[in-house]
Amino acid sequence: MRIEFRAPVALALLVCTIPAVAAGQELPKPPTQLAKFRPLFGTWSGSGTTVPVAGADAMPWTATMSVEQIHDGFFVQENVRIEVGAPMPLAYRTIYGYDTENQRYVCYTVGNDGSSHFGEYSFPERGVLQMNSAGFRHDTPWLSRGIWRIAGRNRLTYRSEVAEGTGDMRVYVDGAFERADATPPQVVDASFIDPPVAPEMETLARRIAGAFDVKGSMIMMPGMPEQKIHGTETFTPILGGHAVHSAVVGFSEGEEGEYHADTFWTWNAHDRCYDAVYFDNMGQVGRMQARWQGDDALVTTWSGLMMGQPAVSSSVTTVGEHGPVRAVSHTAFGVAPPMKTFDSTYTRRGE
Repeated sequence: MRIEFRAPVALALLVCTIPAVAAGQELPKPPTQLAKFRPLFGTWSGSGTTVPVAGADAMPWTATMSVEQIHDGFFVQENVRIEVGAPMPLAYRTIYGYDTENQRYVCYTVGNDGSSHFGEYSFPERGVLQMNSAGFRHDTPWLSRGIWRIAGRNRLTYRSEVAEGTGDMRVYVDGAFERADATPPQVVDASFIDPPVAPEMETLARRIAGAFDVKGSMIMMPGMPEQKIHGTETFTPILGGHAVHSAVVGFSEGEEGEYHADTFWTWNAHDRCYDAVYFDNMGQVGRMQARWQGDDALVTTWSGLMMGQPAVSSSVTTVGEHGPVRAVSHTAFGVAPPMKTFDSTYTRRGE
């Protein structure tokens, strides 16, 4: 799984034909490490208790959850809808993958309560999935550990613990799930009344929401020829407006097959920027940060490994009155000087 730079508003058609294909190598295949999820595939009904605030009484919850493969088997997606007695349900989407570039399991969760976490997970023993994450909630540091246990073919247990500020680890959620003949839960359309949507997310949705035709060119790596690309990108506010989802369908001139990608944009209040986490049907996964520069430029930055080389990228998307207009990316690979790797134009569909 290669972590690659992407166009700043998440089109990333630069990965329509990955470097391995350009070099005459085989297309990537879904990581075998994800086979451990097979016992979890299906729809589940669960119940248990939660203690949302330290010292509070435990509250009951019920939930419906589905687990399935996405992006041609390169990722696993979990949707869960939880009833806790509030006017609106809690809803979360978690995507699990394996980052072959860095040899690690990675996962991302986004919810209609304004939360989003990019972290790691592991299988410490047979039949056990452990998720670890850390960050800030309302400027308070926190860390969590969640453990799924397979308790038979049709039963799962789940227990999570959290520590907030200087407090001790405490049980946050405890419960169990049974395999169910139920309709998979819909989560992206779920709204929630608290907390309010960040004004920065309202701004992003207002500036980029819609469906766009995209045309342009890319250069994957130094020394490789320019490739013409085209496709569509659709930006949709989801989860009550706490996130914006980008769906990409892309094509590369002279290459067969379609490129598909999902990107989730959320507001990172601690870093005062947007976080953008992406997944695609080439197995790529990564996290970027984006910041407005003036009224019409959204600048996205990324750094990491690409095909074993350190790389950094900066992308600028010009945003006009009716949405994105143009996206240009520059990347530096290894010790090579920066080069333009992506240039595309956006046209709102129907115009």
